[in-house]
Amino acid sequence: SRDWSSDVCSSDLPDPALGDRLSWRGRLKQPLLSTQAGVWEDWSGTTYLEASRIDWGGWNRHIHWPDSVEVLQGQGWLRAWLDLRAGKILQWNADVGLNEFQVKVSRDNSTPRHIKLQSFTGRLGWIGGKEQKWSLQQAVVSAPNVPSWSIGQASLSVRQNPQQQIEGGDGYIDHIDLASLAAWKEWLPDPWSATWDQAAPQGQLKQLKWQYVGGLADLKVQSWQAQAVNLGWQPASSTKSKPLATKSPADLGVDVSPRLKTLKVSEPPVRAAGIKVADVDGLVAKLKEMGVA
Repeated sequence: SRDWSSDVCSSDLPDPALGDRLSWRGRLKQPLLSTQAGVWEDWSGTTYLEASRIDWGGWNRHIHWPDSVEVLQGQGWLRAWLDLRAGKILQWNADVGLNEFQVKVSRDNSTPRHIKLQSFTGRLGWIGGKEQKWSLQQAVVSAPNVPSWSIGQASLSVRQNPQQQIEGGDGYIDHIDLASLAAWKEWLPDPWSATWDQAAPQGQLKQLKWQYVGGLADLKVQSWQAQAVNLGWQPASSTKSKPLATKSPADLGVDVSPRLKTLKVSEPPVRAAGIKVADVDGLVAKLKEMGVA
């Protein structure tokens, strides 16, 4: 350490229930007026964290997940970059990999749901402030019995009130395949999830943008826009349709009997042969003879 700046590094082997070795490196600076080097709340800079294997189920007692979410199991890896100012995280980016990941989501007055991911890779990002911004880039997600879903770019802003309650925000995603999205219906608010239980969406949405209000419990989409490609809905296999009644024109009081009578059918007269001339002078002479010119 010199001139209130430090290059720090650490490599620790945590509890085997948490995963393999964690590596941490950083370049941090302290304000000139600080009097104690060990006060981490004064430090600012950039840090890098790497973990080759993480057991997310073991980290439950160390991470404060949202009250409605419980991580049941999952393995993965992590590479993260964090920017600090006065001991607080301003933003971070992380390359993340998950395998056999399972969470339980509980909502008021509803049966808890288990959501499973076979694998996930992508870059996550977060920027703090009055309106937090989350981002996702170059992600590939796969779940049991559905095609994998590739996401080039997605973002979500979250606006909170002084009581840290979510008031709303906006979102963007470059591409959604609606057939694949059916696998993630458990993440949707209950009314939307019920829609997927009754119909099978087809097609794609591109450049999807939306604005919303409320949090997970009372989420409402105010507006959205997208480019639709081959968009459609097909009834689910359990949906039964009523048989169509067959009626004749007479049942409806319509007379379709012929009203016209054919008297005669003949070919048009044969067209007479035309007149040929040898050259332009002959054409002019013929037109004068016919009184045309």
